[in-house]
Amino acid sequence: MQSIHITTLRKILSSPEPIDIRLWTRSGEIQSWHRCISLKYDFYKYKGTRRMKLLDSNEIRQLRDVCIFEVNAWRCICRVANLAKIVKFLKKLSYF
Repeated sequence: MQSIHITTLRKILSSPEPIDIRLWTRSGEIQSWHRCISLKYDFYKYKGTRRMKLLDSNEIRQLRDVCIFEVNAWRCICRVANLAKIVKFLKKLSYF
């Protein structure tokens, strides 16, 4: 399986092409979203969240980029040093 860095993930999410993603939810379960596009990314107002539209159901959902671990069958990675910062950030937001 190929891997991509989280910065590459953000570039893929900013494109208008539909993608398939796998992510962790707040409860810890793994979800797969198929044919979705990113509508808006807001770092300040919504504390680093992204709104995604699922094209099959027209449902709009909100998530954080760090919760995505696979996009179009590519594994998403980040540096271990960054991972510790991400976990600390999410705990501060009461995400865990």
